[in-house]
Amino acid sequence: VSDTRRTLQTFEEFRKLKKELDLEISQDLIEIYHGVLSSQEIEEIDYEKLKESTKRADKIFEQIIKENKDIAVFAHEHIIKYFLCKFLEINSEGKGKKIAIGCSSLSIVEKGKENIFRIKNVNDISHLNQDEIKKFYTEEYVPDNYEN
Repeated sequence: VSDTRRTLQTFEEFRKLKKELDLEISQDLIEIYHGVLSSQEIEEIDYEKLKESTKRADKIFEQIIKENKDIAVFAHEHIIKYFLCKFLEINSEGKGKKIAIGCSSLSIVEKGKENIFRIKNVNDISHLNQDEIKKFYTEEYVPDNYEN
């Protein structure tokens, strides 16, 4: 679980459903620099942030894939997108706008035999109270920084 308030709150809500879930907080799960997923012009990318974010995300990703048990990761949009690209074994550059990850959504990756990973679900919000989030996911809601 990322050490931010929002991800800890999401974890606590999920823990109501899965009481046996252990909590491990990691600063390595804080949001990564958007340049990791960007197709920005080269001069616009902060390479120090890019290097630090990629190193941190890769470290946590390697820990996840080495485990032989179910793991729930509570993190932020860009780090989840980055992990999905890693599971798919595709370059993350330019993928930031092509993968939608909403707040409190679930994305499920299953580890099979011989460390083959299968993405089973991405950005699922069916577990959330639909009445409470309806406006958030309708056309009426457009964030200030929305880009088509």
